[in-house]
Amino acid sequence: METLAYASGYAAFRWQRGRQGDVVSEPQRWTVLAAAAMGALVGSRLLGIAEQWPTVIEAWRTGRIWTLLFSPGGKTIVGGLLGGWLGVEIVKRLSGIRRRTGDLFALPLCVGIAVGRVGCLLAGLADDTYGKPTTLPWAVNLGDGIGRQPVQVYEIIFLALLAIVVSRIPVAHSVSGRDVSHPEDFLQKSRPLGATDEPLRAVGRAFIPGINPTQSMWASAPAARSSSTSSGNMPFPTTSLAPEGTRFRVFLGGYLAWRIAIDFLKPQPLIEGMNLIQWSCVAGILFLVLDWILGKKERNEQAAG
Repeated sequence: METLAYASGYAAFRWQRGRQGDVVSEPQRWTVLAAAAMGALVGSRLLGIAEQWPTVIEAWRTGRIWTLLFSPGGKTIVGGLLGGWLGVEIVKRLSGIRRRTGDLFALPLCVGIAVGRVGCLLAGLADDTYGKPTTLPWAVNLGDGIGRQPVQVYEIIFLALLAIVVSRIPVAHSVSGRDVSHPEDFLQKSRPLGATDEPLRAVGRAFIPGINPTQSMWASAPAARSSSTSSGNMPFPTTSLAPEGTRFRVFLGGYLAWRIAIDFLKPQPLIEGMNLIQWSCVAGILFLVLDWILGKKERNEQAAG
């Protein structure tokens, strides 16, 4: 199931990239992917081991710390996400990549983690991701005769909803290396298969002149373009779209907040009322907020310049 999670996530990445293009060139994207993979590998392992800190302390006392470090298991998704994010940002700075490259990862990560959680549920107690005992009618018995919170199922449902949210965010980006000059180009290329345009009609009515509120935004966009370009005005400024990186940051912030909440239903060692993964999520959210503030300041400076 872990292998299937990687494969399905990559398939979703390829599908989305083929539909909407990429903000960076092919060599740069593979550089970013390699950095994400290495960072995720290190981060997931380190936080996964540190999460069971009483075991780490005991292993240190008995001289088995190296055996613990190289033992199977002991990985966590939160560590993988934070480590992957850090790895990408470091490599981007070293490589001179200035674009936000994470939007293409948001939907694939939702898919991959959801598939992986099926494996966590099937692995039962051996996976160390199970929930606390409960008497709820939908409790699961993982082989020890105790009904437990099906936290993996909760997370799969949450990820499905989060995938819908992030895939509907209209983000300014490049399509096949060409900056979007008309947002209806972006909307047509990035619209999920089978999705309706209802969430975007209000945006269209506000920014694209001539759109009938009862009419489809997709059908009205070309007319809006022709009427406005003839007057020399752009119908829908790209600044009205969410900045690059918004999809990834909504995904990461949403998932980290979810883990803070759901991990209260897991029996883990606590530090000041929360486990180490929850504290890592808090740190990740704080860095996201700081990154958003700095990014907004940078965009304002560019607009002023």
